[in-house]
Formats: sequence, C-alpha cells, structure tokens
Amino acid sequence: MQDCGDLFERHCTNIKATGKDQFIARCPFPPHEDRNPSFSFNNEGLYKCHSKKCGEEGNAVDFAKHFGEDPKPFYSDGYKSNKPLINSRITAIKNNINIQVEEPVKPSKIDKTFIKKAAKYSFYLFDNWNVIKGIPKNWNKDQALKMGIGYDRGKNCFTFTQYNVNGAPVCLQWHKQSTDGQSPQIGQDKSAKWYPAQLIHSYDKKGRLIITEGLKDCVGMIALGYQAASVTAGAGTIPKDGSIIRGFKEYQVIYDNDSSGYSGGFMIANHIQSEQPGIVVPVAQWDKDLPKGYDLTDAINGDIQTLKRAIKNSKKRIGDFEFITGKAAADIEIEDVSYIVDTLVPKNFKTILAGTTGSNKSYWAMEMGMRVANGNPDFLGYNIPDKQKVLYVDIEVGVKETTRRFQRISKTIHFKNELNFNFLSRVGTLKDIIPEIRTACKILKPDLVIIDNLRGISTKDLSKNLEVDKVTGKLNEIITELDITMILIHHFKKKDSDVRLDHDMMLGASALQNWAEHLILLVKTNIQNIRLMKIDKSRGSLYSEEVYGIRWNPNDFVLEMDGIYPEWKHLLLNENKRLKYEQALEDLPDGLFTTEDWLNVTENRGRCVARTANYWLSDAVTAGLVKKVSYGNYRKSGLQIIHNESLE
Repeated sequence: MQDCGDLFERHCTNIKATGKDQFIARCPFPPHEDRNPSFSFNNEGLYKCHSKKCGEEGNAVDFAKHFGEDPKPFYSDGYKSNKPLINSRITAIKNNINIQVEEPVKPSKIDKTFIKKAAKYSFYLFDNWNVIKGIPKNWNKDQALKMGIGYDRGKNCFTFTQYNVNGAPVCLQWHKQSTDGQSPQIGQDKSAKWYPAQLIHSYDKKGRLIITEGLKDCVGMIALGYQAASVTAGAGTIPKDGSIIRGFKEYQVIYDNDSSGYSGGFMIANHIQSEQPGIVVPVAQWDKDLPKGYDLTDAINGDIQTLKRAIKNSKKRIGDFEFITGKAAADIEIEDVSYIVDTLVPKNFKTILAGTTGSNKSYWAMEMGMRVANGNPDFLGYNIPDKQKVLYVDIEVGVKETTRRFQRISKTIHFKNELNFNFLSRVGTLKDIIPEIRTACKILKPDLVIIDNLRGISTKDLSKNLEVDKVTGKLNEIITELDITMILIHHFKKKDSDVRLDHDMMLGASALQNWAEHLILLVKTNIQNIRLMKIDKSRGSLYSEEVYGIRWNPNDFVLEMDGIYPEWKHLLLNENKRLKYEQALEDLPDGLFTTEDWLNVTENRGRCVARTANYWLSDAVTAGLVKKVSYGNYRKSGLQIIHNESLE
C-alpha cells in the first residue's frame, strides 16, 4: 500500500503533527472555507473534518476518489471493507486526541461512555474555540486536543481526560463540581493522581517541576513552556503514588490565593520534602492586595508580573517552621509596622486588651473603634492615621446595653460614619460562636474586629493550653484568610489581694499570652474614675513602657488621657491596706526608722501579727511609699496616698 501521508500532503495545507502518526490541517473539501485547522488524518489513511459545517470522513480510498486520484494504491486488507473512520467517535478520540487504547489498560476494560463523552466535549471545544468564553489566553488549540481537553456546554465548564503514564485514558474529569449531584469524574480510576501523567514521565528531571492547584493552571504553565503538574483532586490532597514526580532537581508550588490554597500548598511541599531529604520546596506568596481566590490562570490572563512576584516572594517551611536562608533574608523587603492607632494599636497584630472589672475596657474598645471608623484625628492623644471599617462583637452585655453605649459615645465624638461601624450582639445561648464571627467578617469585610470578650467566645475551658490553642487557631484562620486586625477584650483574675499591672494577672493559660502579639493592660485604681494603662508587650512594634493615667469621664462616657504616672503602684493598694499604711506612716518619724520601729507601730498596736507586718513593709517599699536605705533601715519616700477629692 502506498504511503497515505503523501496523498494528504498533495491536497491539504497548514499540516501540523499532533502526535505519533497523527496530523491536523485545513480541510481540503469544498465548499468548506477552513480558517482554523479542523481536518485530522493519520498515516493509515483515516481522516475526518471536525467542523459541523463539513463533517467529511473516510479512508484513503475515499479521499483519493474524491480528488480524482487512482484509489488502487491505497487498497489493503484494512481498507477492503471501505470502513469509514468514525462510526462512533471513539476512534476519533483515539487518533486525534492522544488517547491510546493499549496496555496496561486493555480495550475490553475501557468505559465506552467515558470515551464517547471525552470525544464529544473535545470536538465541541475544537469546533467552538473562538466563541467559548473563559479559555485562558495562552492555551493552544492543538495542545488542548493533544491533551484530551474538552468543553461541556451543558455544565459550562472544561473537561480533562486523565491518562496513565502509558497514555491510556483512565478517567474524565469536569473542571467544577456538577450541580446535579453527579460525580465530577467518570472512568475506571477516579482516585487522586498526578496530571498530566502521560507528559510528566517524559519531563527532564534535571530541571524544575511547577506544581499548581488547578488543572487549568497546569495547562497554562505547560503552554508557557514550563514543566508542570497538578493533583486531580485539588488542594489538600496528596496522591498515594508519588513516584512519577519524584527525583526533580527543584520544585515550585503555586497554589491559589486563599487559606485552603496556602495550607494545601505547604502540605504538598512538606510531603515532597519528606519523600526527598535535602529538598526544600518553596510555596508562592501572592500580593496581599489581590482578591481571595486569585490564581495562576488569573495572572496569565491579566498581569503576569503578579505571578513573577508570587514566585519571588515564595516561602519555605520545614514542618511548622518557616525556612529562610541568610541570602533570602537580606533580599526580603519587609514593610514597616503600620497602625490603626499610632503606637497603641498596630495593624495586623493579634492584640489583647486585658484588665480588671470596672476599668471600662469595653468603653475603651468601643470608643477607639468608633473614632477609627469615624475618622477622628486621635484616641487618647494617639494619632489615627486612616479611617477604617470596624466590626464590634459583643458577647457579654446584649443589644440594649451595647446600643446605649454606642449612642452615648456618638454624642461626645460627633459620630457620623454609621456605615463604617457595625456591631454584633449575641442573643442566643452559650456556644462556640467563632464560625458565626467568621461568616459576619466575610459579609461585612471589616479592617478591624473587636471581640468583647474572650471568655464568652467558646464553651471550652480556657485555663487549659490545649483548649486555648484550639480557639486561637480558629481565630488565626479568620485573621489570615480575611487579612484583618483583631482585638480581644479579656479579664484579669479575680483575687482579694492587690492588683498588679502585669500580664500574669490575665485569665487563662500561658498559651494565650504567647498568642498575643500586642498586649494592653487597663486597671481600676483605688481613686475613683482613675485608670492605669500600660502596653505590656509588643512584638516588632516600638512602644513606651510608661504607665499612663486615664481618667474616666462619667458625664460624657469617654476616657481622657491624664498623662504619665511615674509613681503609680500605691494606686493599686486595696482600701483596707491603704488605710493601714496611712496610719502606720503617720506614726513613724520623718527621718530614718528601723524594721523594729515599723513592727512597733503595726504589730504592737494590734494592727496585725509580726509576719503580716513584715509583708506590709515589703509591699510599702514596692508601692514606693517607703525607701530602703540599708539593711533594716528605712525612711518615708514623701509619696502621698492620694484621695478621690485630691483628683477632682
């Protein structure tokens, strides 16, 4: 039999190879004006035009007769039956779309429905390439045919034929989940696998393998000339058999710009690292201002520079540790800390405002949030750089009291930006409400979220580190996913002893202190309407270690800055001890006095026992009322115990 390829070359133009012995060209049959190659043939003489306007098909004998050539040279045992190419489109997809029905998948085991659907969707994509919306701009029509990609117009999505390493089809997958409840895959092997297996096995393992989250993304990277692979089951899934991607010199993970993308990306990176000791796999980091869900295909269709930056800003992790080389650290551009309220509330820090009952923590937080939302110039004298959208979550006092507080503060600060400040107030029973807070944040899209208070956020026992980790872990997911700043209002422990301006007074396990990146303490003093405020810690943010006096204005329902209090510890003495100190100091000489003198005016006058008297002396020194001169010798500091009327 004469070579059939020569026959087609004499009558076809724009001939291109699509696989071994497979070709496409412009259709030669009149009156079809074929602008895009839609005619396929092979060296065995089988041909078909895939355009609906034409549809010609047959074998070399038919083709020769049509164009006036002698058909006899093309007769053979395979052609004597004059069998047309495609009675069913199974043959077409075998010949034109790189589906080879051969071992190890036997033809008898091929799902005929799967093959027919794959062919149908591929033909539709080929014939309607220029009218289908959503085809990535760098996709190639010939490449799509070769890879078995199609389009299901009923579900308005792409379809992807999955192959084994030998090029045999094993599954057909829809790009998105079906809305009719049917599986997005059909075929004999619907397990998670590496795509496209028929190409990966021929990649150069001395180079780099790009791992993408989506199949569309993978095809896009291949079209750009990269070696790319993807998991058919999406983010968060690792195929059981990873041998096909093992052994590459380098890897780069590029998943979507959302929480599942980043968690799935680091999971697949850690898996590769565990399989190949010595390899550290970078995971691309998209620009923070890009929308949630932004992916590789969006970058290819839009701004390719976003992809380049994402790769440049990649992060590497070894387990739960982020891995940074010295060179990378030198090149990383770290932005300066920015603020919601200068010094007081850093942006994107996990902040806790903790304090005693009655210290006006809730009013502090609400006033601060309302001033930020309203665009007021400052709060307590601290500058507010920009107006922000605020969500206040009340879990303690209810709708009426929260609204009452809002209205009181509004009158004083002349609040006008009602749309910029929203609040939620719980009306239901005690339960884990973090999922509801997350939903509200997704809907309202706040910049700052204030949760009042932490104790009511969960039914779990927050005195246990394990339970604290669970709660803060969920909060971290909200913060990371939605890029928000969060402030938690929290309580001090209730004790009969003196209050200390110390983070150890905060309720809960040590894990809570470790979680907080910025901690503000606010306590009530023994002077009416005077509060003490201190920034106790801040990671990466400059702050003053001074203690500030804050005055509560009961007429306007706001807090006012009183200034730095160099001497403040005596303001935290409880009333009973304060009175006893006053009496003791009045009875002591103005000059030097000894431990024995102190015991004389306390123990011997029936105010307390000797052991307690010694404790009092130590506390008086700590409070700054008494100064130690030498061992056993003291003198009054001159610091006075201030009474309420002195500060009015």
